Formats: sequence, structure tokens, C-alpha cells
Amino acid sequence: STDKNEEVRLLFREEVIKNIIAPPTADIIGLYSQALITAREVGLAEKWWQRSEAGYAATLDSLMMQYTEQINFVETRINKFIADYEKVLPKGEDARTPQGFYPDEMGGIILDNIEYYNTFINDFLKAYKLTLDTLAAYKLPYGFGEQTNNRMINFILEKSDRMSACAADAKRRQTEYADKYNETSEIQWDDATVAFEDVASNFSDYNIAILENVFYLRKDYAISGDAGIEVVRRLIASNPDKYASAAGIAAQTVAIATDNQWRVWPQAAEGFQEVDFNDAGWPAAMTSQYPMSVSTHLDNLNAKPIWYFRDKPKPIMKEVPVEPPPTELPAEPPAEQPPTESALEGEAIEILPDMADQPGAGESDTTGSETDTIAGQTETPTETLTSPPQPATRIVEVIPAEEDSIYRLWAAPDENGVRRYWFRRTFNLDDKPTSGRIWITADDNYSLFVNGVYIAEDKKDTIDWSITDEYDIAGNLRVGRNLVAVEASDIDSTHYGLMTGLVYEIVPNLQSQLGSVVDRERQNDRQRKSGITEWTKTGMAVLPSPAPAPEAAPTPVETAAQEQAVSPLEEIPQAAKAPTAEELRDMRIIEKNKLR
Repeated sequence: STDKNEEVRLLFREEVIKNIIAPPTADIIGLYSQALITAREVGLAEKWWQRSEAGYAATLDSLMMQYTEQINFVETRINKFIADYEKVLPKGEDARTPQGFYPDEMGGIILDNIEYYNTFINDFLKAYKLTLDTLAAYKLPYGFGEQTNNRMINFILEKSDRMSACAADAKRRQTEYADKYNETSEIQWDDATVAFEDVASNFSDYNIAILENVFYLRKDYAISGDAGIEVVRRLIASNPDKYASAAGIAAQTVAIATDNQWRVWPQAAEGFQEVDFNDAGWPAAMTSQYPMSVSTHLDNLNAKPIWYFRDKPKPIMKEVPVEPPPTELPAEPPAEQPPTESALEGEAIEILPDMADQPGAGESDTTGSETDTIAGQTETPTETLTSPPQPATRIVEVIPAEEDSIYRLWAAPDENGVRRYWFRRTFNLDDKPTSGRIWITADDNYSLFVNGVYIAEDKKDTIDWSITDEYDIAGNLRVGRNLVAVEASDIDSTHYGLMTGLVYEIVPNLQSQLGSVVDRERQNDRQRKSGITEWTKTGMAVLPSPAPAPEAAPTPVETAAQEQAVSPLEEIPQAAKAPTAEELRDMRIIEKNKLR
């Protein structure tokens, strides 16, 4: 068929480029590099620097032109297949494209061509890397071929932009076709939804992988120029969690655990998992003091079990002692003196309720007058009496043990004997999180939502709240108001509660910090390129290294100290260090080009 002929021609041409055109590219650049080194030895480096850079540019531009034709051709095929797929979808699952394909075959065909697209870009990067290996063998100054390297990396950035646009278009189609399937229940729309979900995922994954390859090429081969700096900026922006630290950007870790800032409701509320749901009337969740001892992560986050109090525990009034403040005893206690009337006058004290039961209380003396005996002294009933020190007390509200039971954390069960509660916790983010993970467990079951999106539910075969589940929710978090919502239920009589812990990382002022990274990289470029002029004007034959100055003869004392410092191992001749694989490769490249 026409399509098969196109595909065979495409793949055959790729083999020609990869195996016949790309290898000589590195050889040609090797000859230019060897010529530059030879010219430097005779003082002509400045002239041959320009010639070598021009040869480097012409050779790589030719290679890039070949791969541009390949990549553009396969991109045209992808667009054609997507257009044919879009036309055939409304006609039903038995319709066919102009090439004779059924709708359920089109997704695989599009993905195959996306694979070709990714392969051709990576083949170009491999051929480019061969030329960089050759330059590295000659250890040319930093900045050689900067304009050419910028063009090569900009070529990759252009393809990266196309892949990003294709991924966004695929996500749009995925949403559109999912809506069509919900409306019609026709199977071809469901197939298309799955197909374009894969298309979007492949484009996004390949895009990041290609930028990573360029990132490491720039790092390993010291490639200068703004295009390489833009690759660094894009990677950090796409995944700060992975790349920010390498660029000197620090992330901040924030944790949110179950506490009384969560809100809870004992009845089903439609839309409770949505961010904009109004929970102003929901009470704060109550923390339980009964530890669940479930997870190191949750323990480290100081997460507490939370539930809904059925009613307020009923306190009782209880008298409790108050510890008296410490007093200093005098060094020598004074002699005990009987109290005088002036000392007792005006010092009224409270008669404790149990004093009426003390011996002698309320009895009359022989004269018939009322008396109270205190410290062996007898006074008339008209005078105020003193009392020995008694422990101070106060009345407080105390919740008895039976009222403090964990069972009071629950409302009544439904008709099936299941108790259910709905929890919400909102928080704000000023920057897009670079990572986000949540740990959760409940006694007994849960359903977890983040920003209105269903994440997971408790799928354990056994009722075991001591097992904690973990989920990656970084993609569900966003700048602005965020929500974690949980529907929890209890089906037995343990009632321990709900525990969650969320940890996310953000890079504050990411765009500002990226600007600082770009400025720093450009400054490094300028500093490292400052040696080019000196390198081109300094030839090895023109300015030989100065001879070392003669050293003064050591004194007898110094000679004896040196002999004493030499260990037996240092007297044994050491074998020459074997060259590394990279050094052997460089030696072979240089010898080959010298012969040529």
C-alpha cells in the first residue's frame, strides 16, 4: 500500500543517515580539529580557529538538514493519521480510513509514528554526540563552535515545542472524546479516549527524556551558549523536584496532618469533595488521645486520629487539692508564744464543713457558754477563733472515665450498622508543588479525594487500620486553594478514627530563581570563554614553557630529614597508571586524524 511504501522508504532512509552519513561527520570534524592543533604549533591558531569553526558549522548543518527532513516527514504522517481518525470516528466502529484502517487500529498506528519521531531525534543526538567526543579528544578551549552548538540545541528545542503542542492537543481530544462516549456509549469514542491519553503521555515523556539528554550533553561536554541555558531552565520548570537542587535552588517542605483544623460532618453532603463546597457550617474535627500507632510517616508528622463527637462529654464537679507554694523555714524557730487578743483580733477564718463532726464541737463548758478548742486555748463564743493550716482545695469540672470513652467520638450507626463521616481540609499554595505524597489510614475504610478528583479507596482484604496507604498526588495539587476530602466509615466496634499526613515541596519564587540561574550560567560562560584569545595567540612552538630555576643544594640536616621521611613503600618503583577508556578513545581519535 501507499502507506507501507512510505514507511519502508522512511526507515530505509534513516538507516542510510545513521550508518553512512553520520559517522563521517565526526571524522571530518576530527580533521578540522587536528588542523587547528597543528596550526597552533606553528603560530597560526588564530587563522585556523575561524576555518575550523566554519568547517564544524558546515558539517553539522548538513547533518541537521538530513534529520530535519526525516523528522518533518514523520510529523506530517502523524498529522495525517490524526485527521483521518477524526473523520472516521463519527461513522462508527466498522468504518474505514482512506488507507483501509478501522478506528480501533488508528491509535496504534499513530503511536508507532510517534515512536519514529522520537527515534529520529535521538539518532540525531547520538550523531551530534560523536562530534562532541571528537572535540573533547583535542581539549579545545571552552566556547569553540558556540554558534553551531546553539543552532543544534535550538533545533532540539523547536522539536520539544512541537511535542509539547502535540501533547496538549492530544489531551484536548481525550477530553472531547470522553464526553462523546458519555453521551452516546459508542465504543469507538472510548477507544479514541484511551488512544489519545497514550498519545499525550508518550509525547510528554519523550519530550522530557530528550531535554534530559541535551542537559547532560551540555554538562559533560561543557557546551556554551544561551540555548543550553534554556534547556536547563525548561527542565527545572518542568520538574523542580528533580533538577532544582542541581542548579542550586532549594525547595521547602510543608506537612499537613490530621488535627482539629479539619472539618467534619456526620451526614452525606453532595459535592463535599469539591474545592468550592461551602463547609462553613461544619464543626471542627475532634482529635482523639487514643494512639493508633500505625506509621512512622504519620508519627513523624504528629498526625492524630480524628472523628466527630456525638455530643459534648458531661463533666462533674470535683474538689481537688491545691499544692501550697513552698515556704522558707527560719534558721532558728522562735519560742512558741500564746496568741494575744490583739493578734487574734480581726483574723476571721472560714469554719470547714467537717469541723462540726470533730470531738468537742458544739459542746458547752461548765459555765454553759459555747467554746471551741484550738491549740489548747479556750475563748468565749463572741471572739473569732484561729485554726491550724489545712490543705487548700478548689472545685473543678472533670470528665469521668466513662464519659471520656472513645465511643463518644461516634454518632449512631445507619440502618446497616455502619457509621460514616465526611472530612475536609483546605489549604493554599502560592507556588506549584514540585512533589506531593499523602499517607492515610482509617478505622475501617476510606475514599480519598484531592481537589475534586477521586484518588483511591481502602482496598485491603482485611480490616486493619494499622496498615498505611501511600499515594503520589503532586499532579493533583495546584496554585491557590486546595482540598483534601475523605469519606470514612466504621463497620465494626473499634472506632479509632481517621489519620492522614500530606507532605509536599515547593520552590518559592521559582521564576525569579530561574532568572538567577540563567544570569549565573551566562556569567560562567563569559568567564570560561575568556581564555580563547590567549589560547589562539599562544603556540606551543612559539612560547615554550620556561625552564625551571635551579634548586639550592639541601643542607646535611635537610638531607637526613628527607631520607628519614621516605617510607619503604616509596622506595619501590610504582607501575605506570593504565589509561582509562576515555583516554584510550581520545588517543585513537588523535592518532587516526594525524595519519589522515
